[in-house]
Amino acid sequence: MATEKEALAGLTVLVAIAKADGVLAPEELRALDEAAGAADLGIDVEALVETPLDLEDALATIEDDRMRRRVYVAAAAMALADRVVAPEEDALLARLRAVWGIGEKESADARRFALLASPSADVAPRSSVPVAEDAVRRFAIVAAAFGDLAPPNAPDLAILVVQRTLVEEVALAHGHVPKREEIAGILESTVGLTTLHASVVSLLKLVPLWGSSVGSAGAFTTTWALGTSVHRAFSEGGALEGEEIRRRFVDAKVEGKRYYEAHRAEIEAETEAKKAEVTALSSELEAGKIDVADLLVRLRESD
Repeated sequence: MATEKEALAGLTVLVAIAKADGVLAPEELRALDEAAGAADLGIDVEALVETPLDLEDALATIEDDRMRRRVYVAAAAMALADRVVAPEEDALLARLRAVWGIGEKESADARRFALLASPSADVAPRSSVPVAEDAVRRFAIVAAAFGDLAPPNAPDLAILVVQRTLVEEVALAHGHVPKREEIAGILESTVGLTTLHASVVSLLKLVPLWGSSVGSAGAFTTTWALGTSVHRAFSEGGALEGEEIRRRFVDAKVEGKRYYEAHRAEIEAETEAKKAEVTALSSELEAGKIDVADLLVRLRESD
């Protein structure tokens, strides 16, 4: 099990990545600050950014293999926050791989997580409103099952992949094959969750006292609201990014809470029925047996 000292060292590594190219993107600073705040670390992230860092000491401090993998995924997401990996960032990622023995496959997997992969090549538009509505409920149940896993096994990245897949499924049901950038824009405008933020939070959850489950009800409601707002935007010809869909999402979240309470027993039963499947997926994901592309396929094939 990872220690508080290792998690703090992980943040140090991420700050080093953020500072590597001399340009600290707002998204990078926000992800670090929100993650530290969520874990109640009492750390002034802006002050940490200004402090000289001992990268080699931080790398040596992190001995837990799971923590190393999650730090590397977060570091890759940090480097790709602006979609361009600077030579200085690439050199630091290479240093992490060398010191921690991270292979090419793990490195490629981390990059795919950081970019949330591209839309699947074999998907096709289906133009079916019932399919969209079914996808909203089905993926909300899967998210609820992931959210119900006890920390540190509740993978924020997995829930993000569930939500990313839902957005694609709803778009396809409306006859549209979305580009990766469209999906990212929808997620950022609604749930406000990026791979970078999820990656940083996920490494902190390895520390027992900091770990906290997303929660089944919260995961269901947020995912249901996301799918519903995207479905309605397509149905009514609304914008898929910006303030308009954000308002749709906020309204749908209120509606989603009422929907959850009205169907609580049924939803909880369906969530429990999914637990074995998502637990297995979580374990395979954590062990590196599947990557984000595999998870996308498995989620799409899930009943």
